Formats: sequence, structure tokens, C-alpha cells
Amino acid sequence: MDSFFFATKEGVAKHLGVGKFLTEFGAILDTPKGNKELDYILDLMESRYTSWAYWEFKYFADITT
Repeated sequence: MDSFFFATKEGVAKHLGVGKFLTEFGAILDTPKGNKELDYILDLMESRYTSWAYWEFKYFADITT
């Protein structure tokens, strides 16, 4: 699903001639599973030259709080 989603969004960005920016993701718990998920997303963004901003609205005891 991720590959389809990002390929679709990359096509739109290319068509419009704009950059890509992933916003408002986060609040991932500091657990092995949470860290693996975060690594996956960040590696995916890096491989696709996409900027990102990790965000947290409330205290969820994630690795940034």
C-alpha cells in the first residue's frame, strides 16, 4: 500500500512541478515495534527525497517527549 500511495503522490508532485513534504505523522511509542515503524517511514522518505516533519499534539510518551 505504501508503494502505491507514494508513487501516486510522486506523480502528482511531478505533474505540478512541486516538492514533496510529509507532515503530521508521529506519536510513535518508544518500543522496538514503534522504532522499526519510524525507521521504515524515515528510510522511505529519504529514498524518495521527501521532506518531513514529525509532529505530536499530545503527550503519548513517544521518543520525542
